[in-house]
Amino acid sequence: MSYSLLSGIKRQVGQSKPLLVLLALVMVRGILYAFISPPWLAPDEPTHYHYMAALAVDPQFFPESIPVLPEVYAAVWDNASKYRIWDYNDWPIRGYFQELEPNGRLLTRAGGLYYRYLFPVYGLTRSWPLEAQAFALRVWSSALMIVTVVAVYGIARTILNTTLQRDRALAWSAAALVGLHPMAMFISASVNDDNLVTPLAALTLLGVLRALHNDYQGQASTTRWWWTLASVCAIGSVLSKRTGYAAVGFVAIGVFFQGIRWATEGRSWRRWIGWSLVVIVLGVIVGAGVLIGFHPLLPSTLTWRIQLPADFLITLSNALGDVFNQPWQNWYSRLMFFTLSFWGWFGWMRAPLGLTAISLLRWFSLLVALGMIVQVVIWVRQWRDRETQRRLVLSLVLIASMAFNFSLLLAQHLVMPEFYILTGRYFFPALGAWGALSVIGWSALWPRRWTAFGLQALIGLAVALDVYAWLFVMIPFFYA
Repeated sequence: MSYSLLSGIKRQVGQSKPLLVLLALVMVRGILYAFISPPWLAPDEPTHYHYMAALAVDPQFFPESIPVLPEVYAAVWDNASKYRIWDYNDWPIRGYFQELEPNGRLLTRAGGLYYRYLFPVYGLTRSWPLEAQAFALRVWSSALMIVTVVAVYGIARTILNTTLQRDRALAWSAAALVGLHPMAMFISASVNDDNLVTPLAALTLLGVLRALHNDYQGQASTTRWWWTLASVCAIGSVLSKRTGYAAVGFVAIGVFFQGIRWATEGRSWRRWIGWSLVVIVLGVIVGAGVLIGFHPLLPSTLTWRIQLPADFLITLSNALGDVFNQPWQNWYSRLMFFTLSFWGWFGWMRAPLGLTAISLLRWFSLLVALGMIVQVVIWVRQWRDRETQRRLVLSLVLIASMAFNFSLLLAQHLVMPEFYILTGRYFFPALGAWGALSVIGWSALWPRRWTAFGLQALIGLAVALDVYAWLFVMIPFFYA
């Protein structure tokens, strides 16, 4: 018995070696990114630091506002100015950062869950110089990327769940594609509340897919636990940042697909439950629309956490009207900048072949999307096979989740078009779906006997992009 147990553990560790190597590489990259980027130059980093410090003073779990700490606020911005934040950033407008009133309060950012994750390191380093404290917080924050990479591997393995070496290689490649993503690591190795949303949203997708997978396998006893994981992680995402609402959409999409499956299969009582789930999801969508539409008329105690402007619908309708009046060249440029802000940020437009690199990355996205379409068509033609049905349904859940996340991003862009350069990172809640689908789509473009070569080429391109980001983008931009 003990020999069998030890043999099983040894076999699992042996199979996990490539993943463990990747996780070690991700952690080392996080430390290097935290070190090479000058303090406070990541998006809104001084503001995030002040928010964390203020929340530590008044650590109630659901505060409607937090106290202003003028001394901390002034100290961190003075330190950021020392590192030339105004020279490196085009995004801050000096007039936006007004002197804060000593007795003032600031509206909270969701539940502040990310900042509570930083509390232990913040408490241990309070006596350190601000630069050293920022580095320690960055390293602790970058560790969350390990959770994201593991979740992406789990997502891919849930779809590609056979013992074939090919499926393991595809799952590892999906995790590596996310782990080597330049912009994801740049944001992860900074003080930014996006960093907790990304792993929690990836875990939400993993929970949803595992629940659906177990239902296909008839493992009802474990299905509920995966739904619980997905729900808890979705709530955690919402408590971290407003972009975390995407994770709630992921759960709703999973419930919708579960309802469709039960409504078309199984006993009569299960069909009734299935149709009920479908109706509930559609009702929640309608309810969310009503909440947004009548937001100005509802009590602020009900809607304050959504933080929508009173003229949201008017602004959105005007923006949609302007869509049809924009020349296609403008939208092409915005697509280029969205691609830029998804893959990188600082210095890309000044780097050698920077615009060419962004164009190639955009074409890569279109190419893997084409490959995914090809794969879906193949699976549809093989629909009678139950394993093919399972893979197709799980992939459609990921596709729908990406589409939902992108629709949220597009709505924000239409309402606040001045921030379109920054919006690519708001797609990171769907990073797990993107990694898995990119690898599946990429592999569909290669003959099966050339899969290994195709994956090697993909990882080689990811490594080359990371080296390019280091040597030709970040280092020249910050230290030239």
